[in-house]
Amino acid sequence: MSENKKDMTSEYRRVSDIFSGLSEHYTPQEFRFKAPVKKRVLDGKASVALEKNEQDIFTSVKRVTKYTPISGKNVFAGFLIMFLVAAAIFGVLAVPEIMYRDDYNEAMTMYKNGQYSAAVSKLSELGNFRDSTEMVYKIKYDWASSHFSLGEYKEAMELFSSIVGYEDSYERYRESTYLYAGELYSDAQFDEAVRLYETILDYKDVSEKLAETVYENAFNAFMSADYERAIRLFSALEDNEDAKQFAIISKAYL
Repeated sequence: MSENKKDMTSEYRRVSDIFSGLSEHYTPQEFRFKAPVKKRVLDGKASVALEKNEQDIFTSVKRVTKYTPISGKNVFAGFLIMFLVAAAIFGVLAVPEIMYRDDYNEAMTMYKNGQYSAAVSKLSELGNFRDSTEMVYKIKYDWASSHFSLGEYKEAMELFSSIVGYEDSYERYRESTYLYAGELYSDAQFDEAVRLYETILDYKDVSEKLAETVYENAFNAFMSADYERAIRLFSALEDNEDAKQFAIISKAYL
């Protein structure tokens, strides 16, 4: 066999090997479909690797053409190889649509039926397929809003806090926190109320609410004969004359 024929055979095998390797090396998670110009966008090393394989394919096609005498059969073979190249790449890119379409549609149905948790879980598994990421934010927002309208401020606070960069979620988070802290105060859960108020110090009248909560917490400690705790809490209220007096009384009991 001549050197040219050996080289040509080698390149045909090289093209075949690259085709068979594409489906093994590139999973659906490595592809996105949001770019308006390119139909695929890859991340990091995957991008470099796939572009290298594509270049290898076309380089091999060029070499095969170089070593093959021009004839009707050879022209047909060249077109066939190029068609296979395009089909292989298109096939890999089409995999996510085929694999994830049903799961995406199922998640949308869950969302419409108010099954927010299930919808979020399903979409979170789809990565960047279609608008899955954006829909997770939207569903969480609607889910949090539903809790808020039912007076479930803790749940609303937790959900809004997970999407603070989405629409007005930050303000809704602060409002939910404010209302939930008020509930904790009413239930005499002063420590937790203080902790929450301290996360939104510049919201509404939180400064006053915080001082009031600390005072009640200190007084509760005083009535429980926990004088050391009472002294520490009363002493933190430097502008409150009653707190100063109770701090002195608490010291007298030690």
